[in-house]
Amino acid sequence: MNKLLFIIITFCVIFPAAAQTTSTADGKWIDGTTWGGTSPGYTSLGDITINSYVVSDAGLNFNGNNKSLIISDTLIVYGDVTFVNSTSGATVSVGANNVLIIFGDLDMGRNHAGIDIGAGGMVIVTGNVLADPSGGGAAIGDVTGTGTLYTTDGSSTSGFNVANSGGEQPTSQISETGGSQAIEDFVTGGGASPLPVEFLFFQSSTADYVKLTWATASEKDNDRFEVERSDDGEFFYSIGDVQGSGTVNERVDYSFVDFSAIASVSYYRLKQVDFDGVYEYSQTIRVETGVSSSQVSFQVYPTVVTNDFMTINANRSFEVKNIEVFGLSGNQQGKEVNFYKNHPSEIEISGNNLQKGIYLIRLTTTEGDLLVQRFIVR
Repeated sequence: MNKLLFIIITFCVIFPAAAQTTSTADGKWIDGTTWGGTSPGYTSLGDITINSYVVSDAGLNFNGNNKSLIISDTLIVYGDVTFVNSTSGATVSVGANNVLIIFGDLDMGRNHAGIDIGAGGMVIVTGNVLADPSGGGAAIGDVTGTGTLYTTDGSSTSGFNVANSGGEQPTSQISETGGSQAIEDFVTGGGASPLPVEFLFFQSSTADYVKLTWATASEKDNDRFEVERSDDGEFFYSIGDVQGSGTVNERVDYSFVDFSAIASVSYYRLKQVDFDGVYEYSQTIRVETGVSSSQVSFQVYPTVVTNDFMTINANRSFEVKNIEVFGLSGNQQGKEVNFYKNHPSEIEISGNNLQKGIYLIRLTTTEGDLLVQRFIVR
Protein backbone atom coordinates (compact mmCIF):
# COMPACT_ATOMS: atom_id res chain seq x y z
CA MET A 1 0.00 0.00 0.00
CA ASN A 2 1.31 3.24 -1.02
CA LYS A 3 1.54 5.73 1.71
CA LEU A 4 1.47 9.31 1.05
CA LEU A 5 3.14 11.45 3.57
CA PHE A 6 1.67 14.85 3.74
CA ILE A 7 3.93 17.41 5.28
CA ILE A 8 1.89 20.30 6.43
CA ILE A 9 3.85 23.43 6.94
CA THR A 10 2.16 26.04 9.01
CA PHE A 11 3.32 29.60 8.75
CA CYS A 12 2.70 31.62 11.85
CA VAL A 13 2.62 35.29 11.10
CA ILE A 14 2.61 37.60 14.07
CA PHE A 15 1.31 41.04 13.46
CA PRO A 16 2.67 43.28 16.13
CA ALA A 17 0.48 45.97 17.61
CA ALA A 18 1.36 49.51 16.67
CA ALA A 19 4.18 50.64 18.90
CA GLN A 20 3.48 53.36 21.38
CA THR A 21 5.86 56.29 21.03
CA THR A 22 6.82 58.25 24.14
CA SER A 23 8.72 61.53 24.40
CA THR A 24 11.62 61.47 26.83
CA ALA A 25 13.14 64.97 26.64
CA ASP A 26 12.07 68.56 26.14
CA GLY A 27 12.33 69.68 22.53
CA LYS A 28 10.75 69.85 19.09
CA TRP A 29 8.46 67.09 17.88
CA ILE A 30 10.53 66.49 14.77
CA ASP A 31 13.84 66.03 16.62
CA GLY A 32 14.86 62.46 17.37
CA THR A 33 16.45 63.46 20.66
CA THR A 34 13.00 64.41 21.95
CA TRP A 35 12.00 60.75 21.60
CA GLY A 36 15.27 59.11 22.57
CA GLY A 37 15.69 57.85 19.01
CA THR A 38 13.63 58.70 15.94
CA SER A 39 10.78 61.17 15.63
CA PRO A 40 7.42 59.57 14.78
CA GLY A 41 6.84 62.22 12.10
CA TYR A 42 3.66 64.19 11.56
CA THR A 43 1.40 61.70 9.75
CA SER A 44 0.06 58.14 10.13
CA LEU A 45 0.66 58.31 13.85
CA GLY A 46 -0.14 55.53 16.30
CA ASP A 47 -0.46 55.92 20.06
CA ILE A 48 1.59 58.81 21.43
CA THR A 49 2.52 59.65 25.04
CA ILE A 50 4.04 63.01 25.94
CA ASN A 51 6.22 62.85 29.07
CA SER A 52 8.11 66.10 28.45
CA TYR A 53 7.70 69.60 27.04
CA VAL A 54 7.23 69.17 23.28
CA VAL A 55 6.51 71.68 20.50
CA SER A 56 5.30 70.61 17.07
CA ASP A 57 5.75 73.11 14.24
CA ALA A 58 3.17 71.31 12.08
CA GLY A 59 -0.18 69.58 12.48
CA LEU A 60 -0.47 65.95 13.61
CA ASN A 61 -2.47 63.15 11.91
CA PHE A 62 -3.37 59.96 13.78
CA ASN A 63 -4.43 57.09 11.53
CA GLY A 64 -6.96 54.37 12.38
CA ASN A 65 -9.35 53.42 15.16
CA ASN A 66 -8.73 53.55 18.91
CA LYS A 67 -5.70 55.78 18.68
CA SER A 68 -4.70 57.78 21.74
CA LEU A 69 -2.77 60.95 22.52
CA ILE A 70 -1.76 60.97 26.20
CA ILE A 71 -0.35 64.17 27.72
CA SER A 72 1.64 63.76 30.92
CA ASP A 73 3.45 67.09 30.57
CA THR A 74 3.01 69.76 27.87
CA LEU A 75 2.36 69.57 24.12
CA ILE A 76 2.01 72.63 21.87
CA VAL A 77 0.92 72.05 18.27
CA TYR A 78 1.07 74.76 15.60
CA GLY A 79 -1.50 73.19 13.29
CA ASP A 80 -4.52 70.86 13.35
CA VAL A 81 -4.64 67.61 15.32
CA THR A 82 -6.73 65.14 13.31
CA PHE A 83 -7.70 61.52 13.84
CA VAL A 84 -8.12 60.38 10.22
CA ASN A 85 -9.81 57.15 9.12
CA SER A 86 -11.13 56.87 12.66
CA THR A 87 -14.62 55.43 13.04
CA SER A 88 -14.38 54.86 16.78
CA GLY A 89 -12.37 55.20 19.93
CA ALA A 90 -10.11 58.21 19.36
CA THR A 91 -8.86 59.45 22.73
CA VAL A 92 -7.09 62.54 24.00
CA SER A 93 -6.12 62.27 27.66
CA VAL A 94 -4.51 65.15 29.55
CA GLY A 95 -3.25 64.36 33.03
CA ALA A 96 -3.67 66.45 36.16
CA ASN A 97 -1.98 69.86 35.86
CA ASN A 98 -0.77 69.08 32.34
CA VAL A 99 -1.40 71.11 29.18
CA LEU A 100 -2.30 70.56 25.53
CA ILE A 101 -2.41 73.64 23.28
CA ILE A 102 -3.50 73.41 19.64
CA PHE A 103 -3.20 76.39 17.32
CA GLY A 104 -5.78 74.94 14.94
CA ASP A 105 -8.63 72.40 14.99
CA LEU A 106 -8.97 69.23 17.03
CA ASP A 107 -10.90 66.71 14.89
CA MET A 108 -11.59 63.48 16.78
CA GLY A 109 -13.28 61.52 13.99
CA ARG A 110 -16.42 59.38 14.48
CA ASN A 111 -18.21 57.65 17.34
CA HIS A 112 -17.17 57.47 20.97
CA ALA A 113 -14.38 60.01 20.64
CA GLY A 114 -13.27 61.20 24.04
CA ILE A 115 -11.33 64.07 25.63
CA ASP A 116 -10.46 63.46 29.28
CA ILE A 117 -8.85 66.28 31.29
CA GLY A 118 -7.51 65.65 34.79
CA ALA A 119 -7.79 68.05 37.72
CA GLY A 120 -5.95 71.27 36.93
CA GLY A 121 -5.30 70.12 33.38
CA MET A 122 -6.03 72.26 30.33
CA VAL A 123 -6.85 71.65 26.67
CA ILE A 124 -6.65 74.91 24.73
CA VAL A 125 -7.82 74.98 21.11
CA THR A 126 -7.82 78.10 18.93
CA GLY A 127 -9.96 76.46 16.23
CA ASN A 128 -12.86 74.02 16.37
CA VAL A 129 -13.27 70.91 18.52
CA LEU A 130 -15.06 68.37 16.35
CA ALA A 131 -16.49 64.85 16.42
CA ASP A 132 -18.63 63.25 13.70
CA PRO A 133 -21.50 61.04 14.98
CA SER A 134 -22.60 60.05 11.48
CA GLY A 135 -21.87 56.94 9.47
CA GLY A 136 -22.31 53.96 11.70
CA GLY A 137 -23.71 55.14 14.99
CA ALA A 138 -25.25 57.92 16.97
CA ALA A 139 -22.67 58.13 19.73
CA ILE A 140 -21.00 61.49 19.92
CA GLY A 141 -17.87 62.74 21.62
CA ASP A 142 -17.61 63.23 25.37
CA VAL A 143 -15.50 65.67 27.36
CA THR A 144 -14.81 64.18 30.77
CA GLY A 145 -12.76 64.95 33.85
CA THR A 146 -12.51 67.98 36.12
CA GLY A 147 -9.96 69.93 34.05
CA THR A 148 -10.90 72.65 31.57
CA LEU A 149 -11.36 72.84 27.82
CA TYR A 150 -10.70 76.36 26.54
CA THR A 151 -11.89 77.55 23.15
CA THR A 152 -11.55 80.92 21.45
CA ASP A 153 -14.10 83.38 20.10
CA GLY A 154 -16.24 81.84 17.35
CA SER A 155 -14.93 78.29 17.71
CA SER A 156 -17.25 75.28 17.78
CA THR A 157 -17.56 72.10 19.85
CA SER A 158 -19.73 70.42 17.21
CA GLY A 159 -20.36 66.75 17.87
CA PHE A 160 -19.28 66.87 21.50
CA ASN A 161 -21.57 66.38 24.45
CA VAL A 162 -20.32 68.77 27.09
CA ALA A 163 -23.41 68.71 29.31
CA ASN A 164 -23.83 65.07 30.33
CA SER A 165 -23.98 64.00 33.96
CA GLY A 166 -21.69 61.37 35.40
CA GLY A 167 -18.47 63.34 35.54
CA GLU A 168 -18.56 64.89 32.09
CA GLN A 169 -17.38 68.44 31.66
CA PRO A 170 -20.34 70.81 32.21
CA THR A 171 -21.08 73.47 29.63
CA SER A 172 -20.37 76.24 32.14
CA GLN A 173 -16.69 75.24 32.21
CA ILE A 174 -16.23 75.59 28.48
CA SER A 175 -14.48 78.94 28.65
CA GLU A 176 -13.06 81.52 26.28
CA THR A 177 -9.54 82.78 26.75
CA GLY A 178 -10.23 86.08 25.02
CA GLY A 179 -8.65 85.18 21.69
CA SER A 180 -5.51 83.75 20.19
CA GLN A 181 -3.21 86.41 21.62
CA ALA A 182 -4.27 85.51 25.16
CA ILE A 183 -3.41 81.87 24.44
CA GLU A 184 -0.10 82.90 22.91
CA ASP A 185 0.73 84.82 26.07
CA PHE A 186 -0.23 81.82 28.19
CA VAL A 187 1.84 79.43 26.11
CA THR A 188 5.00 81.47 25.78
CA GLY A 189 4.99 83.59 28.92
CA GLY A 190 5.97 86.60 26.82
CA GLY A 191 8.15 84.63 24.43
CA ALA A 192 10.15 82.47 26.78
CA SER A 193 8.31 79.28 27.87
CA PRO A 194 4.99 78.04 29.19
CA LEU A 195 4.32 79.80 32.46
CA PRO A 196 6.42 77.86 34.99
CA VAL A 197 4.93 79.58 38.05
CA GLU A 198 1.31 80.39 38.79
CA PHE A 199 1.20 83.39 41.12
CA LEU A 200 -1.68 83.70 43.58
CA PHE A 201 -0.75 87.20 44.76
CA PHE A 202 2.14 89.65 45.18
CA GLN A 203 1.67 92.35 47.80
CA SER A 204 3.43 94.55 50.36
CA SER A 205 3.19 95.96 53.86
CA THR A 206 5.28 98.65 55.55
CA ALA A 207 6.62 99.43 59.03
CA ASP A 208 10.19 100.62 59.40
CA TYR A 209 10.82 98.52 56.32
CA VAL A 210 8.98 97.14 53.27
CA LYS A 211 7.84 93.53 53.53
CA LEU A 212 6.97 91.79 50.27
CA THR A 213 4.86 88.64 50.33
CA TRP A 214 3.71 86.38 47.52
CA ALA A 215 2.41 82.88 46.99
CA THR A 216 2.34 80.39 44.12
CA ALA A 217 -0.28 77.77 43.33
CA SER A 218 2.18 75.62 41.36
CA GLU A 219 5.77 75.76 40.13
CA LYS A 220 7.78 73.94 37.48
CA ASP A 221 11.60 73.94 37.49
CA ASN A 222 11.61 77.15 39.54
CA ASP A 223 15.15 77.96 40.68
CA ARG A 224 14.66 81.35 42.34
CA PHE A 225 12.94 84.71 42.55
CA GLU A 226 15.08 87.81 42.08
CA VAL A 227 13.49 90.75 43.91
CA GLU A 228 13.84 93.96 41.91
CA ARG A 229 13.20 97.55 42.97
CA SER A 230 12.81 100.80 41.08
CA ASP A 231 12.70 104.37 42.33
CA ASP A 232 11.07 105.72 39.18
CA GLY A 233 8.95 102.80 37.93
CA GLU A 234 11.14 102.34 34.85
CA PHE A 235 14.65 101.24 35.80
CA PHE A 236 14.74 98.16 38.04
CA TYR A 237 17.72 96.63 39.85
CA SER A 238 18.06 93.50 41.97
CA ILE A 239 18.07 93.84 45.76
CA GLY A 240 18.04 90.15 46.71
CA ASP A 241 17.12 86.54 45.89
CA VAL A 242 14.63 84.08 47.33
CA GLN A 243 15.07 80.37 46.62
CA GLY A 244 12.29 78.73 44.59
CA SER A 245 10.72 75.33 45.24
CA GLY A 246 11.59 73.50 42.02
CA THR A 247 8.51 71.62 40.85
CA VAL A 248 5.48 71.54 43.13
CA ASN A 249 1.72 71.36 42.63
CA GLU A 250 0.66 72.96 45.89
CA ARG A 251 0.65 76.42 47.42
CA VAL A 252 4.00 77.85 48.55
CA ASP A 253 4.31 81.16 50.44
CA TYR A 254 7.32 83.49 50.23
CA SER A 255 8.47 86.77 51.77
CA PHE A 256 11.30 89.28 51.47
CA VAL A 257 12.11 92.32 53.64
CA ASP A 258 13.65 95.47 52.16
CA PHE A 259 15.35 97.49 54.90
CA SER A 260 16.93 100.02 52.53
CA ALA A 261 14.12 101.76 50.65
CA ILE A 262 15.47 105.15 49.60
CA ALA A 263 12.44 106.87 48.07
CA SER A 264 9.05 107.77 49.51
CA VAL A 265 7.54 105.69 46.70
CA SER A 266 9.25 102.57 45.36
CA TYR A 267 8.23 99.97 42.79
CA TYR A 268 8.84 96.24 43.16
CA ARG A 269 8.63 93.22 40.89
CA LEU A 270 9.77 89.59 40.93
CA LYS A 271 11.99 88.02 38.28
CA GLN A 272 11.20 84.31 38.35
CA VAL A 273 14.14 82.28 36.99
CA ASP A 274 14.05 78.62 35.89
CA PHE A 275 16.90 76.16 36.35
CA ASP A 276 17.82 76.67 32.68
CA GLY A 277 17.98 80.47 33.03
CA VAL A 278 14.66 81.22 31.33
CA TYR A 279 12.78 83.90 33.25
CA GLU A 280 9.55 85.88 33.46
CA TYR A 281 8.40 88.88 35.48
CA SER A 282 5.57 89.25 37.95
CA GLN A 283 3.30 92.25 38.09
CA THR A 284 4.84 95.49 39.38
CA ILE A 285 3.50 96.90 42.64
CA ARG A 286 3.77 100.49 43.90
CA VAL A 287 4.67 100.92 47.57
CA GLU A 288 4.59 104.04 49.73
CA THR A 289 7.63 103.19 51.78
CA GLY A 290 7.27 105.66 54.65
CA VAL A 291 10.70 107.18 53.94
CA SER A 292 10.44 110.79 55.10
CA SER A 293 10.97 113.57 52.58
CA SER A 294 12.94 115.37 55.32
CA GLN A 295 15.68 112.79 54.90
CA VAL A 296 18.63 113.65 52.72
CA SER A 297 17.87 113.42 49.02
CA PHE A 298 20.46 113.22 46.28
CA GLN A 299 20.72 114.28 42.67
CA VAL A 300 23.18 112.70 40.25
CA TYR A 301 24.17 114.35 36.97
CA PRO A 302 24.83 113.62 34.28
CA THR A 303 23.43 110.08 34.20
CA VAL A 304 24.99 109.58 30.78
CA VAL A 305 28.73 110.08 31.31
CA THR A 306 30.98 110.86 28.36
CA ASN A 307 33.96 112.60 29.95
CA ASP A 308 34.65 110.59 33.13
CA PHE A 309 33.03 113.25 35.29
CA MET A 310 29.89 113.14 37.43
CA THR A 311 28.47 115.24 40.29
CA ILE A 312 26.32 114.21 43.25
CA ASN A 313 24.64 116.88 45.35
CA ALA A 314 22.16 116.73 48.21
CA ASN A 315 19.50 118.85 49.86
CA ARG A 316 21.74 119.22 52.93
CA SER A 317 25.31 118.54 54.01
CA PHE A 318 26.51 114.93 54.29
CA GLU A 319 29.69 112.97 54.92
CA VAL A 320 30.64 110.04 52.70
CA LYS A 321 31.28 106.70 54.35
CA ASN A 322 31.68 104.66 51.18
CA ILE A 323 31.11 104.92 47.42
CA GLU A 324 31.15 101.89 45.12
CA VAL A 325 30.34 101.29 41.46
CA PHE A 326 28.72 98.08 40.29
CA GLY A 327 28.75 97.10 36.61
CA LEU A 328 25.41 95.63 35.54
CA SER A 329 27.17 93.49 32.95
CA GLY A 330 29.20 91.84 35.69
CA ASN A 331 32.38 93.89 35.48
CA GLN A 332 33.68 96.41 38.02
CA GLN A 333 31.74 94.73 40.80
CA GLY A 334 32.23 96.58 44.08
CA LYS A 335 34.85 98.98 42.71
CA GLU A 336 35.56 101.90 45.01
CA VAL A 337 35.75 105.18 43.13
CA ASN A 338 37.68 108.41 43.42
CA PHE A 339 35.73 111.44 44.57
CA TYR A 340 36.36 115.02 45.66
CA LYS A 341 34.32 117.06 48.16
CA ASN A 342 33.62 120.46 46.58
CA HIS A 343 30.99 121.58 49.06
CA PRO A 344 29.38 120.19 52.24
CA SER A 345 26.45 119.05 50.10
CA GLU A 346 28.27 118.14 46.85
CA ILE A 347 30.94 115.75 45.58
CA GLU A 348 32.56 115.22 42.20
CA ILE A 349 33.47 111.79 40.86
CA SER A 350 36.19 111.57 38.21
CA GLY A 351 39.41 109.80 37.21
CA ASN A 352 37.97 106.28 37.43
CA ASN A 353 38.42 105.25 33.78
CA LEU A 354 35.28 103.15 33.62
CA GLN A 355 34.69 101.16 30.45
CA LYS A 356 31.58 101.76 28.36
CA GLY A 357 28.53 100.15 29.93
CA ILE A 358 25.70 100.47 32.43
CA TYR A 359 26.52 100.91 36.11
CA LEU A 360 25.02 101.47 39.53
CA ILE A 361 26.64 103.86 41.97
CA ARG A 362 26.03 103.17 45.66
CA LEU A 363 26.81 105.94 48.16
CA THR A 364 26.52 105.45 51.92
CA THR A 365 26.76 108.38 54.33
CA THR A 366 28.09 108.29 57.87
CA GLU A 367 24.51 108.82 59.05
CA GLY A 368 23.33 105.71 57.22
CA ASP A 369 21.72 107.47 54.26
CA LEU A 370 21.92 105.52 51.03
CA LEU A 371 21.95 106.50 47.36
CA VAL A 372 21.66 103.97 44.56
CA GLN A 373 21.61 105.43 41.06
CA ARG A 374 22.04 104.01 37.59
CA PHE A 375 24.32 105.75 35.07
CA ILE A 376 25.71 104.99 31.64
CA VAL A 377 29.28 105.43 30.43
CA ARG A 378 29.64 106.10 26.71
